[in-house]
Amino acid sequence: MPIGTVTEWNGANGWIDSTGALVCFTTSSLSVLQPGDVHVGLRVAFERDDGEAPRGRNVRRLQLDFGVVKKNMQELVDWVTAELDQQRHAGGCCQQGEWGELIGTADGLTGEEKLFYVLLATHFAAPATARDFYTRLNWKSLLATSTTDLTHFCQGFFQGYAFIGDHRRHFRCMKTDQKIEYTVKVLEAYKAAMLVPTYGSQTSFFETTGHPTFETLYNRMQQIEFFERRLPRFDHLERLARTHNYYIVPARFFADEDEGGPRDGLTLLVLDLRLRHTPGLKEYLVREFPAEWNGAPEIEAKYHMPGRARLEDVLKVLEIWTIDQVRLRLPPRHQNAPAYVFELESCLCNWQKGQ
Repeated sequence: MPIGTVTEWNGANGWIDSTGALVCFTTSSLSVLQPGDVHVGLRVAFERDDGEAPRGRNVRRLQLDFGVVKKNMQELVDWVTAELDQQRHAGGCCQQGEWGELIGTADGLTGEEKLFYVLLATHFAAPATARDFYTRLNWKSLLATSTTDLTHFCQGFFQGYAFIGDHRRHFRCMKTDQKIEYTVKVLEAYKAAMLVPTYGSQTSFFETTGHPTFETLYNRMQQIEFFERRLPRFDHLERLARTHNYYIVPARFFADEDEGGPRDGLTLLVLDLRLRHTPGLKEYLVREFPAEWNGAPEIEAKYHMPGRARLEDVLKVLEIWTIDQVRLRLPPRHQNAPAYVFELESCLCNWQKGQ
């Protein structure tokens, strides 16, 4: 659903400018709005019918509507509750599907070998593929393997079918020779980062015998080449948490740092619009939205957005507010669940896909 600004209106017919494209609309196009409510400069959301002259339908005022927020919030709470219930019934570890496969294999390993298997599970986004790779090349072997020998090993591994999960889509779409080269580079970079004198091991880097904060490790992982982006770092730390008794728990999921699905979930929650699929929404979020948000009686001062907010500022506030508000609405049995933020991040992404 695009958004735009009314540029002409005569009481019966008008035009909307949607990122440079003009769309006509009439009184019959209006949804909730009355003809007298429409004026030049009004920001609207609408559905578009393309033809010789693009026409808008279901034209509505673009504004924060807490009736919509309440409805969407309840749907999201139901999603998160269902996921946490499933985990609770499985013994607290989500012992089914890919998580069960990951945890089951990791439980049979210890120390550096366990950490390396988890790295492979992140690399392939597929615990079964990670297990197949690991049974042929473990951490001890990798440390003794030259780049040339690692390349030969990967050439043999990728001769067969190796499933790669959705969160590694760019990797999955590579040609075989590119997958080989990429895997060699990832493993060499990871090994180099673990063995710098400051750390010397995976255990030291990830502080699995201590009590680091999630954010400390999230930021530290930028030292590993190919882990600069949010998604691989967040995914990897989630796997470490689930396979190491939640020794780290996030307070946030950092939706302000990438273009992923959680961003679409946050804007769908509060505006019924997906950020990546709504032309003009970014501009609205940084221009008009912060004042509407800060002026709403439902929003406490601690969730106010700064003046001259950037898109990242807006998304960070929406994320923190959502984490707090969903938690408040969860059944008491789930409000302190260690996997809560992980599940919320996943549910936001999946919920918005299904709307």
